[in-house]
Amino acid sequence: MQGSPEMLRILFAPRSTMRWILNHDPNYGVSMIAMSAGITAALRASILHGLHPLPDLMGLFPLLDEVVAYGIGPSAGLFLSVATIAIYGSVIGVFAVWVGALVMWLIGRLVGGQGRYQAVRASLAWAFVPYTWILPAWLIYAVLNVEPLRAASFNYGALMPWELPSGLAILLGVDYLLRIIGFVWAGLKLSVALNTSLTKSFIIAIIVILPPILVFAPWQGFGF
Repeated sequence: MQGSPEMLRILFAPRSTMRWILNHDPNYGVSMIAMSAGITAALRASILHGLHPLPDLMGLFPLLDEVVAYGIGPSAGLFLSVATIAIYGSVIGVFAVWVGALVMWLIGRLVGGQGRYQAVRASLAWAFVPYTWILPAWLIYAVLNVEPLRAASFNYGALMPWELPSGLAILLGVDYLLRIIGFVWAGLKLSVALNTSLTKSFIIAIIVILPPILVFAPWQGFGF
């Protein structure tokens, strides 16, 4: 699946693309996409919290905070920060896809879905593809703004869009747009994976995806 024609097919025919994937190999690209999406989300969260290597864990576990502060360091070098973000982002991405797909598959079975778990996992992973497109932009932004991000510390995560630096606000706007596209793709692709109606697939997607957003959004502020 290479070249611009295939990219257009992925973009404008997500259900057809899903059928092609399931007919050829339901494991195709799943792990790589899951890791890429996780790294994207982790890097984004870290930038909003001052490029901290482990932004989502700070303040939750005091002992872990001490290990990070005296080991990795809250202001670790760019390379160490990016390496740490890549590792834990990959783990989180794979975990989210594997567990999220399991819940979707179980709910789908309850409402008459016929697809296999591997098919549902593929549909969820490939729904994250649009979100991975912004990874290079977040990485470039981090490299070009290391010092301002360090100085901002944890402040960006608590700011509203109009209070952010213009470049960061634009990136966040694109980021949220890609998340919305990914959610739509999840519903479309899930209907193929479960061989069920679009209505049922979108309801399943809402049931699985909405609760984590409601739980974590207040904790992360605008930085979620």
